[in-house]
Amino acid sequence: MRYGKVICCALAVMFTWMLFTTASCNSGVNPGDDARKVDLAAIDLPGTEDAELAEIASGVLDAHGLFLSKRRVPESAWRGHMPLLEGKTSSYYPTAFAYWLLAGTLHALSEIPTDTADMRSLNAAKKAVKLAPKSSYAHGLLGEIYRYKGNLDKSTECCKEAVRIAPDSLRARLILGCVLHACGRYEEATSHLEKAVSLDPEYPCAQYHLGCAYGKLKRYFDAIPVLEKATSLDHDYLEAYWEMGELHREKKRWDRAAEAYLDVIRIDPDLVEPHYTLAGVYYENGDYKKALAEARKSIQLDRCCAWGRYYAGMVYLKQDNPRGAESEFKKALEYCELRSDLYWLIRNALLEVNPP
Repeated sequence: MRYGKVICCALAVMFTWMLFTTASCNSGVNPGDDARKVDLAAIDLPGTEDAELAEIASGVLDAHGLFLSKRRVPESAWRGHMPLLEGKTSSYYPTAFAYWLLAGTLHALSEIPTDTADMRSLNAAKKAVKLAPKSSYAHGLLGEIYRYKGNLDKSTECCKEAVRIAPDSLRARLILGCVLHACGRYEEATSHLEKAVSLDPEYPCAQYHLGCAYGKLKRYFDAIPVLEKATSLDHDYLEAYWEMGELHREKKRWDRAAEAYLDVIRIDPDLVEPHYTLAGVYYENGDYKKALAEARKSIQLDRCCAWGRYYAGMVYLKQDNPRGAESEFKKALEYCELRSDLYWLIRNALLEVNPP
């Protein structure tokens, strides 16, 4: 789906768990900017009394013990923790907490499912489970790493075990809900995410993922209020604004969709996709001047942006400028993926400029 990058790559966004990007409602957890500090005493892993590890945890975990995304914690900070964590896990008596923090940190640094950091994160998470087999935290993180690697069966198994151990844990419910979402089991995901929201209604991450699940079930009038709640709790929750924009766009509520995408741009003006998506919304709403401005902005950020050039060409057609339209369409055709949906849209647009 052409709008999926921002929310998958974020789908996207993840737990440390990483997002964005976009795609669409990503199944990874991407917490809001929660100022409340994690309660280390609530983490069911041996080793939380280690002052050095506790200091690391306070910087990378949110109030519910979920790893923050790289949008919340700079990559340099994650890498800066590695020497201490590697030292702790190679000591004579490594703790489950040390392995768990190492696994989460390596997972945060993983860019693709097959890279070295990701394989090491899986091994570290397995060690944490071996050292603390009754820990919901250990099973939950292992499940998320399996999800990231595409092993959804293993991921579901681990996350269900986390919920079995701690049925009233927001963290366990949220992780399982996100994994079930990734499996396409939206009804089941919703039940766990609703439980997560009931455990802490003021937690923006839970509100966001519940809104995404409602959206997948086409429960539009349930999804929007929940996503609005997420953004009221965290005014910079980019992924929640994006999801709202997508849902409003599906319902052709162009003004509301534009508002949501403008908030995405406010938070990160250098992302390309929100600009050309907004260009499409303005075009559908008949505001061709704004549509052209956003299309040009997307091209300015990425001269190879095929969607931006497509919408620029469509505006030129409306403005009775066939030469300008043809130029943009030909460039768009050069940059777009062969035989994609956009490819055929451009081909049809060129036929409109130059009928056979």
